[in-house]
Amino acid sequence: MKTWIIAIGLFSLVGSAWADELEDSYASLKTAVEKKEADTVRKLAADVAKMARAAVAAPATSDEAKQHADFAKDVLTYTEYSLAATATAQGMEPSKTVELIDQLEAENPKSKYLDRGTTVAYINALESLASGSATKAPDRALAYANKLVNVMKAKPKPEGVSDADWERARSEALGTGYFIAGAVNQQKGVWVDCDRDLKNALGYISKDPGKLGPAEFMLGVCNYQLGRLTADRSRLMAAQKYSEESAAISGPSQAQAAKNALAIKAELAGPAKR
Repeated sequence: MKTWIIAIGLFSLVGSAWADELEDSYASLKTAVEKKEADTVRKLAADVAKMARAAVAAPATSDEAKQHADFAKDVLTYTEYSLAATATAQGMEPSKTVELIDQLEAENPKSKYLDRGTTVAYINALESLASGSATKAPDRALAYANKLVNVMKAKPKPEGVSDADWERARSEALGTGYFIAGAVNQQKGVWVDCDRDLKNALGYISKDPGKLGPAEFMLGVCNYQLGRLTADRSRLMAAQKYSEESAAISGPSQAQAAKNALAIKAELAGPAKR
């Protein structure tokens, strides 16, 4: 994201306590942005935006009031910048990036700072939070994975991004979100959700063997479990198919998928021999 510097001339507002408060809060917000203090920026941006909106809406009954309203408009724009700049700052924690951009979107869904830079940072942060929590905090990972999916299904293409680039980024993010959600649900034994999420993932990860092999392995597992629970032979047949497809893909799931496919095949053949 291009660095944007807002220049606001200082002027005297003697006797106007509310104007002094806005100037002081604006100065504090600038300091927090410079220090990359995410929590402080979030709080001050909300407070300053509220004061700035009130100043803009106030009747401009004098030249001084008009000056202050113009100043407040610039400050309001800066509050949006402060959230975007802090969210995309180098080294920012992914959870803080998500919080800051969520706040920016809530403040102004049409903000010019919801651009390519903030969009990329937001997607990367959600992917990082979802994948990084999958083992130690599965519920947290599932929440972020579902959030990633919901965001990417609804989010419009940012200005300055080509249709091809956006479709590529969108597909990658959806594939990751569905894959992680399915993996967590498989880990938790939520078989119906596992089946749904991983089937949704297949359309986005078909050219990524690192995800496709494990996804089909897990689909084999969850369809086998559903088949056993519901006495549904078609589920067992699907489990065999997914396991065989996983076994054909080089990777960590390959050997176990091959064993599972043979075991399911034998189980399906068993009743027919009686």
